[in-house]
This record gives sequence, structure tokens and C-alpha cells, in this order.
Amino acid sequence: MLLGHKIRIYPNNEQGTYLKKACGTARFSYNWALDRWMDEHGAMPELIALQDTWGADYNPDKKKSKKQAKKDRREAISKAEDKLRAALRESNERVDEGGYRKELNRIKKEKYPWMYDVTKCAVQLAIKNDFANAFKHFIGEEEFGFPRFKKKGINDSFRIDYTALTNLSEISRGYNYLEIPNMEQPLRMAETLRFAGKVYAVTISRHANAWYASFTVDAKLPVFQMTLSDDENQVIGVDLGVRALATLSNGTVIKGSKATREYASQLRRNQKSLSRKSGSKKDEEKSKNYLKQRDKVARVHKKIVYARLDALHKLTFFLTSNYSVIAIEDLNIKGMLSNHKLAKHIADGAFYEFKRQLLYKAHKTGSKVILADRFFPSSKICNICGAKYDALSLYETIWRCQCGAIHNRDINAAINLKKFALAQSD
Repeated sequence: MLLGHKIRIYPNNEQGTYLKKACGTARFSYNWALDRWMDEHGAMPELIALQDTWGADYNPDKKKSKKQAKKDRREAISKAEDKLRAALRESNERVDEGGYRKELNRIKKEKYPWMYDVTKCAVQLAIKNDFANAFKHFIGEEEFGFPRFKKKGINDSFRIDYTALTNLSEISRGYNYLEIPNMEQPLRMAETLRFAGKVYAVTISRHANAWYASFTVDAKLPVFQMTLSDDENQVIGVDLGVRALATLSNGTVIKGSKATREYASQLRRNQKSLSRKSGSKKDEEKSKNYLKQRDKVARVHKKIVYARLDALHKLTFFLTSNYSVIAIEDLNIKGMLSNHKLAKHIADGAFYEFKRQLLYKAHKTGSKVILADRFFPSSKICNICGAKYDALSLYETIWRCQCGAIHNRDINAAINLKKFALAQSD
């Protein structure tokens, strides 16, 4: 089973400069390949139409609101991308990432000699993986848009293949230093690699001025495996919500992290300070104070993200370690986020990330995750008599059934999900 283990690394000033150069080289290689592809396909009418939508003015007479103009722009780009996707599928053309890599290798000594300052993996894998996968996702799946050019400072990263790492055997034995080609000293890691298995690649990334190494490991599954049982105590229903992150069918309520609300004042204060710095306006040169303050804003965002992930990891680990069957709803997250009064709270719950973590951890422990259809009325059905209360509104937390039972909507939903799981197991 392929697992990713993300470890904090602590580069010194010289190593930090090297990592920034490697990220920039990988970004340049990706953008170069994308630009070459667009030059080769520049005559395609579908691509020309898509490029026209990028620069078009969707509010020329200023009669629309900004919100409506953005919506019209998104719809126009989406339609143009669908037409380009259909044309590429019809032609059955594959992206020649190998040809682009060979071409860049031929010209980089003369045109881009600075690429030799960093590992060759930063150049090659940016095209082989990032560029090729971007087109693979765009052509194969509807929810992915056309690949865009990367920008400096946004998701900076580069990848190193296992063949270029010289001390993998030492890392597997508990050595907490990572040796990177063309770097004089090894990088210190915050901890050792937890999983035993073959390391396929390492991705070095930066998040809010902190550096991380993510190891892709073909890890052996743990010896302990959850035994699937018909015992009702081994089956749990989980209802995700806004007031509490999760409500279990046994009555347990997990409040979760309210990180967005907790850090709201700190984020507002730092963003307000950032807006006053020289460089905040468009096409204005960014001052050093602006860049320092931007890092402060990024650190607050990082605290919010990690507080949210911490709550989700603890909850999913608890569920997969203690229950053999877990029932959740397959929620329409995109549709839920369209409710702007609740969007911030729904995003704070990170329901899709909860589902992703639960699925891969259940695979590790041998638990079974059952997904109820998104239209399953778990909150509206009485778990005692089975009657359905169609008039239940979003703001009703307690409701009385015609049989006389009084229900908490979240606990009632979790119990109904548990019953759904038991019915599926029969």
C-alpha cells in the first residue's frame, strides 16, 4: 500500500537557497513544457476560444455586479474547456512528455546552464509527473480544468526519484538526515521514517516558510487487522455537521476544531496590516515589509489548516481502530458550499478530507466504510417507528415524531446510518 509520510526538515541558509532554486527550476520546466504544448496546438480553434475567454471582459458596460461577472466568466471558461477536452479525446492524442524532456535536455546546457546547480530530478520529474498528470486529469476527468502556468511562491515543490537518493538504506534504519544530489550537507529531519518499505520518491515542498519532505513509501500493512463482525457494537454511524464535527450513533459528540473562528481576529489583523504595506496594489513593487507580513499571514493560515487536520486525524484513527463497520453519508460538498451563510463553517469541517482519511485508514486496519446515498433522509426518518418528517427544516435541532418520540436530529441521523449499515451487511 502506497503511503505518504510528511516530515518537517530544517535547512540552513545555504540549503534553503538550494531548495528555493530547485523549486524555481521545477516550476520553470513545467511552464516551459506547457508553453511548448500550447505553441504546437496554437491553431486548434478550441484552444484559441479558451484563450479568448481568459482575457475577455465580462462586464464591459459595468451594469453587472462583480459576483455575476465572475460567475459568467467561470461558466464561459468551463464551456470552452469542455469543448477543448472533447476535441482532445476525439483526436486520441497523448501528451509527449518524453519528447519535451529530451528537447529540454538538448538545449539546457546552452540556454539554461543554471539548471545544473540543482538535481536533474527537479527538471525531469516536473515534466514527467506534474505536466503529464495535469493533462491526464484534464482530458480524463470532468472536474479538472485546463493546466495553468505555475507562479512563484504558490505551492513551491520539487520531486526527487529514489534512484537519486544515496542514503535510503540509512533512512530506513532510523537515520534522520536526507542527502540530496548537489547539496554539500544532508538535510536534518524532525523525525525518522515511520513506515517500513520501499521508498519510491521524495517531494520537497514549502508551506508558510517551513520546508517538508514527503516520502512515498510502499508500506507493508500492519499485522493487526480489524475483524469484520456482526456484533452491533462493532458498527457505528457517523453524522457530520456544522454545530459539531461528528455525532456518533452511540450518542458521542465530537465538537472538532473551530480553527477559522478561533484565528479569525488574528488573521484579520495580519491581513489588514498586509493591505497597508507597499506592494499590496496590483503592479506595485513588493517591499521587504510586504513580504515579511505576507509570511505572517501564511503562518496563520497554516495554523488553521493544521488544527483542522489534527482533529480529523484523531477522529478517523479512533473510528478505524475501534469499529469494524463505519457508515457515513456521501455528501454533496460543492452544493453545500453554495450556501454562503454556512460555507465557512462547512469548509472548517473539511468533510471531504474526513472521508479521504477514513477510507485509506480503514483499508489499513481492515475496517469497512459504507457510504449512504447523498439523498438518504437520515435526519428526517424516525429511528423508532420509521416515519418520515418531511417538514424538518435546517434550523430545527429537536423534533417530535407522530409516535411521540423526541429526537435530536444529529443523533437520530447517526442511528439511521447505523441501521443502514446493518441492513447492507445482511
